[in-house]
Amino acid sequence: RSQTIQESPLLLRATNHCVMMRQWHVAAAIAVSFLTPAAGLCGEDVECQVDTAARFAPIYRLDYTSVTEKRCLPGHPATVYEQRKAGNDRDICEDDITKLENVPIFYHYEECESGAVVIDYWIWYSHQPACLKINTIQNGQRATNEYGAHRADWEKVVVHIMDEVKKVRYHQHSGSYTKHRDNVEFVDSHPVAYVGQDSHGSYHNEGGTGNCLYFQDFRRFEDPQLKVDGWKNLISIKNHTEMPEWFTSPGEYLDGFPNPAKLKKRSGCKKSSCSGLDSWNAATGICTGVSCGCRKSDYCEDIKFGDITDKKPCEDTTLNEISTGGKNLINKLLDRGAQVSGTSALRSLWAL
Repeated sequence: RSQTIQESPLLLRATNHCVMMRQWHVAAAIAVSFLTPAAGLCGEDVECQVDTAARFAPIYRLDYTSVTEKRCLPGHPATVYEQRKAGNDRDICEDDITKLENVPIFYHYEECESGAVVIDYWIWYSHQPACLKINTIQNGQRATNEYGAHRADWEKVVVHIMDEVKKVRYHQHSGSYTKHRDNVEFVDSHPVAYVGQDSHGSYHNEGGTGNCLYFQDFRRFEDPQLKVDGWKNLISIKNHTEMPEWFTSPGEYLDGFPNPAKLKKRSGCKKSSCSGLDSWNAATGICTGVSCGCRKSDYCEDIKFGDITDKKPCEDTTLNEISTGGKNLINKLLDRGAQVSGTSALRSLWAL
């Protein structure tokens, strides 16, 4: 029941309004950029804020099947708002690659007590496809059960800045994790986020085996057209006076999700560095629970994202502690055995 929606005058006016605001801010920021530090504190200077947000905005790299297998591209909340208000109740799956140039990124700029700057970048998806489909026979009829599909979603990437990006928080469904800049890929000053094929969560690397398990969503960037440059269409979620009606739309017109103006409550310096501590197997990297974000984080959940600290990964689960302890014990036994019987071959097998 998915359909591609044509842009209407309302959407075009909304987009043009935001783009004009963005262009004006960028022009003003360039004009005064020689007066501001490369990534210093902006205070209430809106032009400085938008300049900083543009300089460190992420690049979103999408899976190569996003269009060919109709996995749904990022879009514009105004599209859903307009269609729902008009009474259209069909699924809206964006699949026009030419519209990626106009995808807006909504950002929230905040200065932390630590002296760091935290910027949340939000991107909208009108639909999320199923990560698993199972064909069954029900009452003599063939049926397909879908898992993971739902309408609408906000996804985000968050950066921590001290003259440069020091760390990045990547968000997935029900979880998130933070990577130190040493473990982040950059294009100039822009951190790279690899987007999951189905859930559209963001990750610091490519990979995935293509299923519903946490961390396993496919991230395979092969088509250079399938990307969103986060700095091209920035819209502040707090510095605004006159915005289109979709910006403060009731949730009913955005499939139950908050409008951009309400994202401020979900942003900022005091959010945890990660979320999701379900059990997982450290040896295989497979999450055996619903959310395992903290298992790959360089900073654990007790560290606020705006804090300036050294890396502090979360402690492992009891199961993995036992597994690691057993492995260490066997290694010690092998060390002792090697002194009398030579067990280098056994050690090699264990290492594998």
